[in-house]
Amino acid sequence: MKTAVLILVTFALMDLNVHSQNSTNTWKGSSSKGATNWHDGHNWSLGHEPTEEEQVYIPNLSHENDVHYPVIKYQAHVHSILMEKGAKLILAQHAQLRILDPKSESYLRRGKCLNWGVIYLGKTDNKRLQETIDSQLGRLVRLSK
Repeated sequence: MKTAVLILVTFALMDLNVHSQNSTNTWKGSSSKGATNWHDGHNWSLGHEPTEEEQVYIPNLSHENDVHYPVIKYQAHVHSILMEKGAKLILAQHAQLRILDPKSESYLRRGKCLNWGVIYLGKTDNKRLQETIDSQLGRLVRLSK
């Protein structure tokens, strides 16, 4: 009996781990106070700020009367980002966004990213810097895999 319970618990934990790695956290911008705050869990479909294990989805909200797109003011770490065409993401001055999946760059370009901070694509090994793209507003730094 104990073995059967242990096996069931093991499979349940494995299933939970698979789901958390593949979860998509969708921007809602629904918090009345701080409606643009990336760091406020009320603005996200999963009820918390996105994590390194989650894909972020930012839809085009321009059809809504009261549009609230996310503003990153501090540091944010996500697995990947998918922006719908016409969607917006704003990085405040000194903000940092680290996207672990470097393929997300093409998805960022679907929307509009106003960057006064730094966006890192790839792992956090700063010693293996491959490319830096400076722009008028901020920097996009690509790190190796």
